[in-house]
Amino acid sequence: MKNISFLLLISILFAACSSNKKQPVIDSVLTHSSIDAQTAEIIKRFGPFVQGVWVASGYIDTLSRTRSPIQSDKELGGVAAFAISLPDSKSDSIHVGYSLGNHEGANFVLYFKTGQRPNSLKTNLTDWDGKGGFFELGYVVTHNDTALVIYHYNKTAIKLDSTKYTKVADKPADENDAAWGIQYITNKKLITGEYLMSDSTGSTRKATFNDHGKVTGFPGFENYYVNTDFSVEPGTNPDELIFDLYSRHQKLYAFKFNADTLNLFETKDKDDSVLIGKLKYKLVRQK
Repeated sequence: MKNISFLLLISILFAACSSNKKQPVIDSVLTHSSIDAQTAEIIKRFGPFVQGVWVASGYIDTLSRTRSPIQSDKELGGVAAFAISLPDSKSDSIHVGYSLGNHEGANFVLYFKTGQRPNSLKTNLTDWDGKGGFFELGYVVTHNDTALVIYHYNKTAIKLDSTKYTKVADKPADENDAAWGIQYITNKKLITGEYLMSDSTGSTRKATFNDHGKVTGFPGFENYYVNTDFSVEPGTNPDELIFDLYSRHQKLYAFKFNADTLNLFETKDKDDSVLIGKLKYKLVRQK
């Protein structure tokens, strides 16, 4: 899988100032008071396929294999995740909020106009190198499994590359977080489950983590957050699990998997890096 053009990244990064925590996932706008029959038919045909929360398939596949967000980060370049919900009122286009490189929030316009393929729609995503490249959003169905694809074309409509996306949810739990889908699928693939936890003193207790970043049974904490944004951190940093992020008592641990055991390590800062310290907790997943 190839990611969306680097030049697209540079241009939109320059234009987008908000973080992915503040960019709305869905921002549908009415562009015309009424639509023609052809547009209505396109909305009816594409709606069941495109609605939902979508994350780059390469990230999900790599995450499942490596069990490491930092090793999977390269798969989140360009359009990393987005969500689509068709508006109740009839319109011939919608604004789709998306996570750009899993760091910035941005949006693109999805037009209900058939593109180069019968199963693709036009967008306003363009190459900003002045060469006239453009992007379209389509769907593919394989063995009753639907995926979305962003196709990248040059100015003569020759396909250059494409990026595939997997549906992770019907709708986001947080419509103000364009990266919600990335966090949700990361939690679900890596952390969610029931564990028997032992600390460095030998004490044991049960702890439960859910898909939405909630934890019970872990002393003193209610929430957890898996770091998936490494755009401003050195690539040598470890995978990080943060409890009660942004609170006065937040706590960061480095984590590594060993079969069914999730190991949490103390960390220490050195220059601009986070170093792994002593093993603090062992969490053995319960079958």
